[in-house]
Amino acid sequence: MLFPYDTDAPIYHWPIATVGLIATNVVVFFGMVGASLPDLEPWILQWGQGWQPVQWVSSRFMHAGLGHLMGNMFCLWGFGLIVEGKIGWWRFLAVYLGIGVSQGMIEQTMMLGATAGGSLGASAAIFGILAIALVWAPANEYSCVFFLFIGLWFRPIYFECTVRTLATFALVLDLLILMLTILATGSLAQSVGTAMLHLMGAAIGLVVGVVMLRKGWVDCENWDIFSIWAGRNRSETVDVDTLRDTSAPALPGELVRQRRQSALQQIRDILADGQAVLAYRAHQRMQRTLPTWQLPEREFFQLIAGLLKQRQWSEAVPAMVEYLREHDQHAIEVRLKLALILVEKEERPVQALRVLAKIRAETLTTKQRELYSRLQRKAERLKRDNPYEPVADDW
Repeated sequence: MLFPYDTDAPIYHWPIATVGLIATNVVVFFGMVGASLPDLEPWILQWGQGWQPVQWVSSRFMHAGLGHLMGNMFCLWGFGLIVEGKIGWWRFLAVYLGIGVSQGMIEQTMMLGATAGGSLGASAAIFGILAIALVWAPANEYSCVFFLFIGLWFRPIYFECTVRTLATFALVLDLLILMLTILATGSLAQSVGTAMLHLMGAAIGLVVGVVMLRKGWVDCENWDIFSIWAGRNRSETVDVDTLRDTSAPALPGELVRQRRQSALQQIRDILADGQAVLAYRAHQRMQRTLPTWQLPEREFFQLIAGLLKQRQWSEAVPAMVEYLREHDQHAIEVRLKLALILVEKEERPVQALRVLAKIRAETLTTKQRELYSRLQRKAERLKRDNPYEPVADDW
């Protein structure tokens, strides 16, 4: 059993919907335990009984056994992490359910002439998400663990592989199974089974992923499958001097401008969702990939305020230091707050005094002056216990 538990793909949204879907599937599964088949049949996707729209949804939350459930939920986590991480929870939920409902409708339509049979499970929708991840992030990597079971003994095997490798393996395996089934039965209609249903979901997901990419509804930062084929992803590492050279082709500079604008809008959306840590990580990623990247003052101050509200001190301190190097509109408030954290949370009084030394006391309001004096006194007192604290002069 394979579990892709982590990825290096940029995650701009917490996987709220992915976790919610996993929890719902688990609750439904254990709620089914002990139920008789006649009680469950109305919720399983039935063949040969006409259209049953409710079953297009309900069957996606039902599983035939614990192994079936675990395999699907492990894959839902891995691929949902990437897709939801790019588009947010409500868009992801709409895409996931849309794929599941569409595949259920097509499947039930194909099997209107059947006399018996049906299907259940989340795998068709998950294969749709798999196909989207393949289009949007083929070169990103997964950290995976494979659980090797031999009787009562099992061994976890850890490895890394790209999204392209994992998704292609799954799709090719199902394609081979489908081809062998067709050869064995001699009929496509008689070959409807797990492999075909998986591939149906993947085909729907492939269309959705390409359409969303082409319409600009998702920003893959030039690491989608089409950009990689065209080599556009390499333009992200273009040197600053090349960008400033007026004799250089205009395309890389234009790509950088578009990338900067798209990233800024993403960070604004993340901040609007109240996810300051993710916004800060997105900002840091852009610093690594775009040499001319700079977060505007308004968004930067919002980012710091969000980190402070969530008590993310380890993230807030370097963010405030960076803000002070690049902006000065709210420099006094940021310096006072930085000194407060250094004194009361980080126990770095010497560094706090360096931060306070760059504030002109006459520019402070009465309330700010009181805080300034209190922090200065406390830092001087704590400094006696650790006078040799290493400090940075440019804070």
